[in-house]
Amino acid sequence: MIARPDPSPREYDDRTQLRLIEAPTLLIWGDADAVVSRAMQNHLAGAIPDADLLVYPGVGHTPRWDD
Repeated sequence: MIARPDPSPREYDDRTQLRLIEAPTLLIWGDADAVVSRAMQNHLAGAIPDADLLVYPGVGHTPRWDD
């Protein structure tokens, strides 16, 4: 049997596991994120019990590198 390599980041999907998170969670994103859409940000926040979503205006995916 040939072992399958780990999935690429594009194939990896753990969204079904998000509902298992038991700790209060704060998701922080920017509204100018070109990697994770606002719709996906909302989906992730809704999928995690007791999660809050904080969105910074004008901030992208890597805020420490954004001007």
